[in-house]
Amino acid sequence: MHRTLARTLVALTALTITAAACSPSPVATASSSNRPIVLGHGGHSRYKIAATTTSTSTSTTQVANPTTTVTSAPTVTTIPRPKVTTTTAAPAPTAAGTSTPTSSQQTPRDPALWPFAVSSPFNTPIGSGAQFANDGDARSQAISGLSAYINAGAWSQPIYVASTTDPVTTVDGSTFHIPANAQPSLPAGGDQALNIIDPTHHYLDEMWSATGSGSSWSAGFHVRTDLTGSGVDGGVRAAGVSEIGGLIRNWELYFGSIRHALAMALPRAVQQSGSVWPATSQDYDARSTYGGSIPVGTLFAIPPSVNINNLGLSPQGLVIAKALQQFGAYDLDSASDQAVFCAEPSAEGSIDAARADISSLVRLLRPVTNNSPSSVGGGGSPTTQVAPPLDR
Repeated sequence: MHRTLARTLVALTALTITAAACSPSPVATASSSNRPIVLGHGGHSRYKIAATTTSTSTSTTQVANPTTTVTSAPTVTTIPRPKVTTTTAAPAPTAAGTSTPTSSQQTPRDPALWPFAVSSPFNTPIGSGAQFANDGDARSQAISGLSAYINAGAWSQPIYVASTTDPVTTVDGSTFHIPANAQPSLPAGGDQALNIIDPTHHYLDEMWSATGSGSSWSAGFHVRTDLTGSGVDGGVRAAGVSEIGGLIRNWELYFGSIRHALAMALPRAVQQSGSVWPATSQDYDARSTYGGSIPVGTLFAIPPSVNINNLGLSPQGLVIAKALQQFGAYDLDSASDQAVFCAEPSAEGSIDAARADISSLVRLLRPVTNNSPSSVGGGGSPTTQVAPPLDR
């Protein structure tokens, strides 16, 4: 997913970080199954698929919302896929002062838990004027033939909320606080993504190939994102958008409501060189490696004609199905041979039921052909409740 050859070189040389997510609730560990995992990560090395091996993973209570890392392996490696069997509890308030929302409505919104402006493409529902490609469209056919997966404990996006007493570090010219226990995403040697929200909850420091401790950190790529902005005017993903835009948060699964669009990584074999809004970039080698009909940035959604309540989904699967029908999913990164979504690492204990449903849901997705800056989500009236205003 490199946007430049330079990042590719970084990806091959700077890969030694441990990954951990800041989580509202403890997650138990168990051996992983041997299903392959595909990952897509923003703007850097593209993931490869590999057989999984038995591994363990734990998450610690750190912030109201745990973090997840999305990563891509520059070479084929063994990818640990922890499988947790415990039930996720409601995230609890933390010593850092960040608390979990009391309900899924969360009015007003804390951008650390539910980021970006009301007008952000991530927070804009599918509109009544949305036009969908038919089943015979090449993009529809391409996505309907894919299996899918949801990354969480590994190859996802960890998020930590810093306090003013945390160590201060400087990365790529930006100086910010970083919690002493912050750790990049698993596995070590992968994308090692790390996301740090500042004490005011206004800015996010996104890092790829992050390594360090205390007040000494470095990253192969770093972007500072305004959490009150659009979320699509710069970021670590290949599409040039924020790393945490479209991330499934643990508190959303707990309350049974995801009220934003999801981020999706698609196989290079179905992607087409040439990005469309809201994407502003693509993988550096897209012209030589993309071989399909779907430009990065394409918005997909489950058409309103589909009755998702009749699909026999798990409760978690139904939550994601509603998000895919009401807000859709943007193709923002590349994967190996599956469609890949990401939940933050602390959701590992409650995501397996949704994983069993996600392939069937992806095959129902169709491109929204009239999504644009002037008709976000296809335009017309919102088909569901819009996001509450931010609290800052």
